[in-house]
Amino acid sequence: MNISYNWLSEFCECPDVETLVKDFNRIGFEVESVQEKGGELSNIYVGKITSFEPHPDADRLRIAQVDIGTETTQIVTAAANVSEGDVIPVSLPGATLASGLKIKKSKLRGVESNGMMCSAVECGLIDEADGVWVLPKNTPIGEDFISLAQLKDTILDVAVLPNRGDCLSVFGLARECVALYGKAPLSTKATIRSVSSKQSKEIKINVDESLCSYYQVTKISG
Repeated sequence: MNISYNWLSEFCECPDVETLVKDFNRIGFEVESVQEKGGELSNIYVGKITSFEPHPDADRLRIAQVDIGTETTQIVTAAANVSEGDVIPVSLPGATLASGLKIKKSKLRGVESNGMMCSAVECGLIDEADGVWVLPKNTPIGEDFISLAQLKDTILDVAVLPNRGDCLSVFGLARECVALYGKAPLSTKATIRSVSSKQSKEIKINVDESLCSYYQVTKISG
């Protein structure tokens, strides 16, 4: 089972990766591999397209003005899935993408381009994409997108034994971390939806909330 170190850290306090791997192995959760993701990425920020104009010498190219928080920069793009007002990841000159490509100032058909609009491919998340990654409108302009989107992460491939189905989840392994290190779990962002019973006979259960934070039961009859 692949586990994101960043995601695991949202549920519990984790030690460094090396210590976590050693302790998981010690308690029977063999870590079969450790993969670093996004370490090569640099200089990618959140930008907002403020305007477009056609390229004078290329029908498929457009000239965009992109607000990157501290200034507005010009980028020439062939992407057809973006419009004025879209919020996108922008790699600026000096950036390194997931493929290892380094971004430089350039001229496309004689027009200066000071960066590149990024898809999820350039950010190292997927292998193929239909176009530029369009972000939610409320994404803060000018923010370091690598940090904001947690593109740098460590992925642990953890072997969970058949008798430990309770650990086949991020939250399940977070419980093990709490037991290992004796630290209180962080609050979960998950929302637990109440389910009302339609049974005519009341089911009486006593739950010690100091030991069990959530319990649900359903009566099945007939």
